[in-house]
Amino acid sequence: MNSKLSQLSAPVLAVLVGAAAAPQVEAQEPPTQAPDLKKLSKFEGTWAAEGTYSVPEGDGEWGGVLDCRWILDGFAMEARQTIGFEIPEGALQVLASTVMGHDPATDTLKFYDFANDGKPGTIGTADWVDSSTLVSVITSRGAKGTTIRRSTWRFAGDSMEFVHEVMDGAEPFHTEVTGTFTKVEEDVEWPTETRFQFGGPVRPEMSKLKPFLGDWETAGWMVMPGFGKMPLTGTEQVHKRMGGHIVEFTTTGIAEGDPNEYHARTFVEWNPMTESYQMVSFSNMGEFTHCEMNWTDDSSLTNFISSEWLGQSMLSRGVMKVSDDKVTVDTHAIFGMEDPLHMFHIDYTRADD
Repeated sequence: MNSKLSQLSAPVLAVLVGAAAAPQVEAQEPPTQAPDLKKLSKFEGTWAAEGTYSVPEGDGEWGGVLDCRWILDGFAMEARQTIGFEIPEGALQVLASTVMGHDPATDTLKFYDFANDGKPGTIGTADWVDSSTLVSVITSRGAKGTTIRRSTWRFAGDSMEFVHEVMDGAEPFHTEVTGTFTKVEEDVEWPTETRFQFGGPVRPEMSKLKPFLGDWETAGWMVMPGFGKMPLTGTEQVHKRMGGHIVEFTTTGIAEGDPNEYHARTFVEWNPMTESYQMVSFSNMGEFTHCEMNWTDDSSLTNFISSEWLGQSMLSRGVMKVSDDKVTVDTHAIFGMEDPLHMFHIDYTRADD
């Protein structure tokens, strides 16, 4: 993957949101898996799970299946878990997904969790505390103030123990979920979302993303300080996840004259706490990007990203203009004390036109 895109790389998630994370012009070698990312191979495969839970609504047992697979050429892992709970009202089925990759900006593992419960997805950080123990932490706002959720996985051969703890406000940590996972050899069908029920109505803000849905062909260019204009082409597949609570963009991009493809998976949802869209993206160039987006008018979806490029600060603004049959993306950026630069432009046309 020693491509022009990896050498100029602003994640052509730019193809998605027109936003540039820290480009890596100086990199001449293809990206490689970070050590903490490589260790996620312990999760790869299918696991049978069972355990107990204790929440304010009651206590009980749960069981399920966890399936973990590498995506994006091994630069992220996606886990899908089906969980069955026995509750007083009857059986409850949950489908939960996690995408985890390495964030080079913080040199940590970052992940995005979302499920069919209708609640906003969460972004967290994970670290290996030793060769067989992974700990993840999510911090959010709750009814009692700051809520911290900590999950611990301990591996022992083909099994792992799981503990999920929660601290609400000033209360001490308490254990909500424990479980045991055992690796199984048989092939398990990748869980599909169509057979699950989804919690709560889809937020009306998500309907404004409807014009993006479908298959697109993309064409445009990108330029960085000290480099010439680089023609780009690609495709974008945009579809609903979790009954429409989330929209996922699957990006393929290529630079002219370069056979190596860029791939990204990007998730967009409405976060009522911040009153903005939350965007999370992972790519096969080892990039992790997270930002907020808002409509600045009826047809313009805008985001800002602050990062660093070659030791100097960079602030970029991406604007997506959308109609029923066309999308354009433009990014302008400021590098240190340099004048603003129009660094990115992409036109979307429907693939079936």
